[in-house]
Amino acid sequence: MNFLKTATSLTESNFRVHVFNACLDITIQQLSQRFTSLNRTVKMFEAIHPNTLLQAGDEELHQAAWQLSEHYSRDIGPSFPGQLLCFRTSFQDQITKQKCSMSTTQQ
Repeated sequence: MNFLKTATSLTESNFRVHVFNACLDITIQQLSQRFTSLNRTVKMFEAIHPNTLLQAGDEELHQAAWQLSEHYSRDIGPSFPGQLLCFRTSFQDQITKQKCSMSTTQQ
């Protein structure tokens, strides 16, 4: 009876070490890679986020918009940074209202 208990315990231990922990490690690595990629994408689009539009200085916003236009040069023209600065100036009040309504719904 003792031998059977020991064999079962060893089998469970082997399963845990060789199968379960290996699957868990692979899953954690894949999630980490996906979130790293997602964070890079979010960072790339930071220029058009309401907080950035309201808080960034002209040079900082221009630089962020330039990086976005360079990365997506097939879709976004080189005049995008200047256009974004004009957009911010023209729609400052609406951006502030949008940010306030977003803050209210998130609380």
